[in-house]
Amino acid sequence: MLADVPAFFMYKHSALNHAWLRSCDGYEALARSLERENLGEVDIYDQLLVHPNRVATPEQAAIIYLPVMEYTSWRLGRCHGTEHAERMARASHALLKSPAWVRCHGRDHLLISTAWNRPGLDMRSRLMAVAPLVGNGIIGRFKRYRGAGLGGGGCGIEVPYPVGAVAARSHGEASHGGARHVLLHFAGALDVCCAGTAIRCAVGRLMVATRGEASVVIRPSLPANRSLSGPCTQWTLDAIARHGTEAFTERGGREGSTR
Repeated sequence: MLADVPAFFMYKHSALNHAWLRSCDGYEALARSLERENLGEVDIYDQLLVHPNRVATPEQAAIIYLPVMEYTSWRLGRCHGTEHAERMARASHALLKSPAWVRCHGRDHLLISTAWNRPGLDMRSRLMAVAPLVGNGIIGRFKRYRGAGLGGGGCGIEVPYPVGAVAARSHGEASHGGARHVLLHFAGALDVCCAGTAIRCAVGRLMVATRGEASVVIRPSLPANRSLSGPCTQWTLDAIARHGTEAFTERGGREGSTR
C-alpha cells in the first residue's frame, strides 16, 4: 500500500502529532477492543514513521502528513491533563502558525482516519476547529468521500481498516504453530449504503450457504431493535432461522463489530 508514497514531511510538535495519546489510560484496552477498526490513524502513523520517503523538512516534501488522531483523541477524552476539545483547539492554533500550512493553506496536507461517521457525530464534528483547515487537503478514509468528506474542495483517498481483533488473534495462534481453523471471518452489518450494498448482501447469502462449516465465521451485527433490520439482514435472519441456527450478535457484541 505504501510503496509509492511521495516524499513527505511529518509534524513532530505534540499539538500536531498525537502519537503520545497511546500513553493515555484506556488506550491499550481500546486498541484490543472491537473499536480497533477505527484506529487506522494509529496504524498508518507507525508505517509512515519509518518510511524511507519521509523527509526532514517541509521544503523537501510534496505532502505534509498531519498525525492528528481525531478518533483516538475523542474516544479517550481526558489524558495528561487535556481534553479532546482542547487538543483540537491547540492543533488548529498550531496549524495556523505553521509555515508548512500557510504556504498552501493546507492543500498539501494529509490526514487519515478510518473512524465511522454518523449523523451529529462525524469526523468533521470530532475534528472541531481543525476541520476547516484540512478540508481542502487530502483525507484518507475507509471509503472515498466527495470533497474529502469535510465540506471543502479537497480530495479523498481510501485506506484500509486495521486488522480486526478476532482475525489478529486467529493469525497469532497460527503463527505460533497452531492450526488456523478459521479461514474466513466477517463481523459487521449486512445493510449498508452506497457502494457496499451489494457485497454486504452477498455476505448474507454466503452465510446461509456455508452454515455448519467451522472454517467460515460470519457474525452479522443487529440493531438493538430487530424490527429495524434492513432487507439484507432480514432475509438472512429468516433463512438462518429456518435452519434453526442462531448466528447473529447484537451490535458491538464480543465477537461482533461496530459497523
